[in-house]
Amino acid sequence: MKGKIKFRIIIPILIFLSIFLFLKNINPLRNQAKIKKIISENKRTIIFEAFFNQELIQIEFQKKGESYIPKIGDRILVEKAGKNYFIADFYRLDKLVILFILFLATTIFFIGKESIGSLISLFLSFIIIFGSIINNLINQTDPVITVLLSMIFLTPISFYLSHGINKKTTIAIFGSLISIIIALILSLIFIKKSLITGTTAEETGFLTAITQKNFDFQGLLFASIIIGIFGSIDDITVSQVSVVEKIISANPKIPAEEIYQKAIAVGKDHVNSIINTLVLVYTSASFPLLLLFAVSNKNFLEVLNYEIISVEIMRILIATICVIIAIPLTTYLAVKNLNKRNISNQF
Repeated sequence: MKGKIKFRIIIPILIFLSIFLFLKNINPLRNQAKIKKIISENKRTIIFEAFFNQELIQIEFQKKGESYIPKIGDRILVEKAGKNYFIADFYRLDKLVILFILFLATTIFFIGKESIGSLISLFLSFIIIFGSIINNLINQTDPVITVLLSMIFLTPISFYLSHGINKKTTIAIFGSLISIIIALILSLIFIKKSLITGTTAEETGFLTAITQKNFDFQGLLFASIIIGIFGSIDDITVSQVSVVEKIISANPKIPAEEIYQKAIAVGKDHVNSIINTLVLVYTSASFPLLLLFAVSNKNFLEVLNYEIISVEIMRILIATICVIIAIPLTTYLAVKNLNKRNISNQF
C-alpha cells in the first residue's frame, strides 16, 4: 500500500519537474516576446516596449471594445509588418502545459500504475491522428478509407494497451468496430441524401486558400464523425463486457438469456447518461453559433434546416444511435463467447 502511494506521488512530481525544467530552458516559439513597459497610451492605442530576440522593440496595440488589454509581464507572439511590430496572439503554451501536468498527476495519483497503458494509448492516438491521418488527408487520399483503416488499426492497439490482452478486450474490440462501421453507413446515407457539403465552416475556406488544393470536404466530415464516435464507444463496449463477466463469475450456472437481460439492464442506465453527455458535448462546441441564430429573425425550423446546424444534429444522432446499438451487440457477443468456467476460476 505504501509503495503504491509513493508511486502515485513521486511520478507526478518527476513529470512536473522534467517538463518545468524543459520549458525553462527552451523558447518553443521563435516569435515570442515579453512586455516590459508601457511607453505611451491614449483612448485608441497603446505603445509597449517588449523584449524580443535579445533586443527591445516597440509594439503598437489597438484597443478594440472590451477585448483583453495586455499588461506588463505578459508573454505575447509578435509579427512584423514592414518596420512595425504588432501583437499576433497571446502566448498560452505554458498554461496548456500546466493543465496537462495536472491531468497526468490526477490520472496517475487516483488510478495508479493501471493508468500507464491508457496514457500510452492516448499518446499513440495522437501520433496516428496527427502523424498519419492528417498527413494522408493533406495528400488528398480518400478520407473515408483513410480513417476507417486507421480506426481498424488503432482500435485493437488502444484497447489492448488500456485494458490488457484478454478475451474480454477482444470482444469489446469487435463490438466497437461493428458499431463504427454501422455509424459510417448511417453517415454515408444521411449526409449524402441530405446534400451536406461540409464546406460551411470557415476553416474549409482557409484550408483551400492556404494549400491551393480541392479537398473532399464531405469525406472529411465523414471522417470527423467516425473519429468522434471512436472516442465515445470505448467506455460502453468495455463496460458491457465487464458486466457480463462479473455476472457469470458470481453465478456460473446462470442461463445465457438471464445474463443478457441483467447486463442490458445495467447498459440502459449507462446509455441514458451517455446520451445526455453526447448531446451536451456537441451542443457546447456549437454554442456561439446557436447564440448567433437565436438573435436572428429566422424561425426555429428554418434554423434547423441550415447545413451548419443540420450537420451538428446529425453528429449527435449518429453518435447516439451507434452507442445504443453497441450495448446489445457487445452484450450478445460477450454472453456467447465468454467461457464460464475460465471466468469463475479467476475469482
